Amino acid sequence: MKSKLALIGALLAVYVGVPLAFGGDSYVMSLVVASMVIGGVALSWALLGNCRIPDDCIDSKRYPLFIAREAMRALVYDLTQAQGEST
Repeated sequence: MKSKLALIGALLAVYVGVPLAFGGDSYVMSLVVASMVIGGVALSWALLGNCRIPDDCIDSKRYPLFIAREAMRALVYDLTQAQGEST
């Protein structure tokens, strides 16, 4: 939690410091502001834990469930295939 607060503090310092340093050059300032906005959006998504791709956010405790589900599907498929061959 402290590292997140430090990161937010550093980002806030950059938001204040960059306009003071590059305020005279509007082209550089527009590039810097655009990159800072994109970075801020990415940071907010990361801090909130929102995932754009649901498979990237699967809790590690749920992986055994998915493995067991796939193993059961394979077992059912094999048993139905074996039963179909024996009749």
